[in-house]
Amino acid sequence: HRPDGTFAQSAMLGFNNLAVIYKKEQAFDKALHNFRFALALHPNYFQALVSMAGLIEDINQSLAYLGRAYRIQSENPIWDMIIQNMAQAYQQPPQTVYDKIYAEAEKADLEKPLFNKDVLKRIKFL
Repeated sequence: HRPDGTFAQSAMLGFNNLAVIYKKEQAFDKALHNFRFALALHPNYFQALVSMAGLIEDINQSLAYLGRAYRIQSENPIWDMIIQNMAQAYQQPPQTVYDKIYAEAEKADLEKPLFNKDVLKRIKFL
């Protein structure tokens, strides 16, 4: 947090790490909020996109996050595991899940922010 009230890019890592801790503690609402903060600072942060997708119950929202992540790092070897997990979670064939992620990747606009940075104004420090 800078003196002018803005956040340094390194704050993104802090929000993401805090979200991971909340996720492990099964405090999913807090995890989602912190992933949103990280993505408000860096909308193309691969790890936060994939993690958000894993927490959201709505398959279409999950696929939108995964599509953006796929557009960013389509060569990442983690995709096989992500697709298998999504297929199992949503009871769909892996090829169907892949096709949907690919379709979302095709229309993902990496220049468009996912969240307005005003979401960061809601952060309260203890």
